Amino acid sequence: GEVRAQVIPGNILFAFGRLAGSQVIPPVDTAAGGSFAVTVDPDALTLEAHANTTGADDASAAHLHEGYAGAGGGISVDLVKDAGDAGHWSAEGATIDAAQLEAFRAGRLYVNVHTPANGSGEIRGQVAPPPVEVLFTALTGDQEVPPVASAAAGTAASTVNRETGAVTLHLRTSGADDAGGAHIHGGYAGQNGGVVVPLEQDAGDAAHWSAVEADLGDAGLADYLDGRLYVNLHTPANGGGEIRGQIAPRDIQVVFTDLSGDEVVPPVATAATGKAATTTNLATRGFVAFVNNEGADDATGAGIYAGGKGTNGSEILPLQQTAGVPSQWSAMAGALSPAEFADYRAGGLYAQVATPAQPNGELRGQIDPPDAAFFDNQAPTVTLGNPGATVTGTVTLEATASDERGVVVVRFLADGNLIDSDTSAPYSASWDTETAANGQVTLTAEAEDEAGNVGTSDPVTVTVDNPEPVTLTQIQQSVFTPTCSGCHSGPTSDNLPSGMNLSSAANSFNALVNVPSLQVAQDRVEPFDPDNSYLIRKLEGDAGIVGSQMPRGGPFLDQPTIDMIRQWITEGAQNN
Repeated sequence: GEVRAQVIPGNILFAFGRLAGSQVIPPVDTAAGGSFAVTVDPDALTLEAHANTTGADDASAAHLHEGYAGAGGGISVDLVKDAGDAGHWSAEGATIDAAQLEAFRAGRLYVNVHTPANGSGEIRGQVAPPPVEVLFTALTGDQEVPPVASAAAGTAASTVNRETGAVTLHLRTSGADDAGGAHIHGGYAGQNGGVVVPLEQDAGDAAHWSAVEADLGDAGLADYLDGRLYVNLHTPANGGGEIRGQIAPRDIQVVFTDLSGDEVVPPVATAATGKAATTTNLATRGFVAFVNNEGADDATGAGIYAGGKGTNGSEILPLQQTAGVPSQWSAMAGALSPAEFADYRAGGLYAQVATPAQPNGELRGQIDPPDAAFFDNQAPTVTLGNPGATVTGTVTLEATASDERGVVVVRFLADGNLIDSDTSAPYSASWDTETAANGQVTLTAEAEDEAGNVGTSDPVTVTVDNPEPVTLTQIQQSVFTPTCSGCHSGPTSDNLPSGMNLSSAANSFNALVNVPSLQVAQDRVEPFDPDNSYLIRKLEGDAGIVGSQMPRGGPFLDQPTIDMIRQWITEGAQNN
């Protein structure tokens, strides 16, 4: 099944999650993965666990270990490999004690799968029963305010009880062993704030900092739930912070956006740069924005606008300059309207900073959530070229199309009927106009993006003017019967002129089509090829013919009449 819901009795505790190499300490680069589910009966003190792996069929052992996310610990419960399924490990009806139950409730158990290549663990997943939440946060220098160019990096694994405010955090860093401090701070992305929880450095590992079962307090828990906490590592070179990572709990989405003059419409040449940091509550539509710039301290205004990339839109949230910090602008919207929220989710909002030199914007950046393509609500734009007022035969149709997330396909239509499609620019299609009736035809082009949004071009009206099909019956009645059949009377034989029977349409077809000439090495009528049909050469008096031009002695056929016979041959010399 694609969707499954587990029915859990009220007294039963339950947790499930994913297994990944990134959760192992130190992280393991592996293609293996999996999922797990752990069920605990607190009254009977029994536990059942199931882990299903992919890419780790050679695993030699799997266990439930005791340890918070970001820390290691000893084995708590053994898992047994399924004899018929190398990717399935389980413990059924395992007896646990009160301490193990408390570890489970606190989020202090994890599933670990061991392989010959990674004996201490190839993939791992933290067991976090509600209301416990486990998050992994990347720390980088570009999240600092102002940004820091740093080769250092880090990962913070936080375990928070969303009801009590108890927090455990383990920070693992690289490239910053000289760090002099690390903390959990209070502040939105893009905003600096004070210390909420200090972290202690591991006496035996300079790259490991932690706080175990600290109390955030009511205010700190509220900050956590709002996405207003971050982890900061301080070094002698950067006392305000070398690397930083915003903690984004469930329903909180943090997006960082680079601002430049190139993004302004039209583009602006400027040395100024900037970064917007937005924090959005996906459940309440709450929205907070901080914009920090360098080189534009004279800015006269900043705001959040609704508009797609490459287009100018209207301001939905004016930002206020931070007192004493001319480079920073911010605002809290409370809640975006449903339409504004839909624009945000689809990547349809942008941040912009105006200056005296560029009142229409010196810096701009599109706010692009990682899942924006899924919520894309903007159709592509498409323009269809005009192939001409009047068209005949086969013509080439061309279109230009653009979309801020990319065009998947362009379709060409005639009166709403599909002609052809093209998946790559330049977009074009060949249209056989003979598939349409003579007269006016309305052409359109449709462009579709990866989210399924479809944009339609303005219509282009053309007139199809193809010659009407020519039948052998018409030629028989207008040419062969009155002009030719007197001499070419049949029956068909090897003698000319009477041996070529042109007395009726059926006889003419049998005497001409794919029949070798008696005078030259050429068929009298070669379907689809009038220039290589000896009949046309005789009617036009070609220099290479044997004997005289037909009709013998004249008057000869005029060119429109010959062209009618040419058309019949071009159309395949049908027996019609």
